[in-house]
Amino acid sequence: MISSAKCPVNLEIEMETGTGKTYFYIKTIFEPNKLYGWSKYIVVVPSIAIREGVYKSLEDTADHFTVTA
Repeated sequence: MISSAKCPVNLEIEMETGTGKTYFYIKTIFEPNKLYGWSKYIVVVPSIAIREGVYKSLEDTADHFTVTA
């Protein structure tokens, strides 16, 4: 674990496949968008395959998030 003066605690959360990680951070992105109008985000993933999966999740859930947001 790495710490610094600005951030004394860093957390890493690991979850099994299919537990809703992508859904959770997409939902989390919508909150600052709703509150502050932020519209640009960087999502870092470890591989091209995961990037494609995240992109597919964004496509698949676009209607859900735009309706509930």
